[in-house]
Amino acid sequence: MTKSTLLLVPLVLIASITFAKDLSGTYEFRPPEGSPGVTTTVQLARDDEGNYSAQLSFIDETIKATNVIVNEDKFSFDIEIETPIGNMHQAMKVQVAEGEVTLSILSDIDGQSESISLKGALVKNIEGTYEFPPPDGAPGDSTTIQLTKDDGDKFSATVTIDDETIKATNVIVKDEEFSFDTEVKTQIGDMTQAWKVQVAEDEVSLSVLADVGGQSNSVTLMGKRVETLNDKDN
Repeated sequence: MTKSTLLLVPLVLIASITFAKDLSGTYEFRPPEGSPGVTTTVQLARDDEGNYSAQLSFIDETIKATNVIVNEDKFSFDIEIETPIGNMHQAMKVQVAEGEVTLSILSDIDGQSESISLKGALVKNIEGTYEFPPPDGAPGDSTTIQLTKDDGDKFSATVTIDDETIKATNVIVKDEEFSFDTEVKTQIGDMTQAWKVQVAEDEVSLSVLADVGGQSNSVTLMGKRVETLNDKDN
């Protein structure tokens, strides 16, 4: 082996480490459209020493994975599930491509095998505090929205304007947006407001549709996330 070859080996290893993706995160896989079934959630985590762990959740059950193997654009693991007819072993593989994530499942119980593939996506963490100032030159106070999730994975939201904080109802969270409703009393009657926050890479927009006494008005504000869930935890 020549000197140049010896130098090439560590350079290749360094390049592989440098460009390897961090696949840790939460992935959500819904059943095919029109098919019965439940949403499957896969969570891949990496500790400070670089060791990976994984778990799979559906309905109210969470199962810790074994044999977790992570490569550049995919990871795999095994789980064991108790069923009325015996223990079922499932080999899972998650393939992460640009704009698409695929979960392949090979199930085996008593020597009978079955495979299935599901399409899904990486679930972005959009919990945090968002601030929306009034448009330039317009009077008014900034609007602060806080989205949080409890230990039972239930979302809640609050809106704060000036010194008043309002709890939201009907909180719905999707991949890159969340929406909710509020109701406040005014001098001319109860006002309902439908809020929608869209979170993009470099901007956050807030759309509000207000209705009071059958009269509707809408406004759109641009803002930013000022605190994430991780910031708050730290």
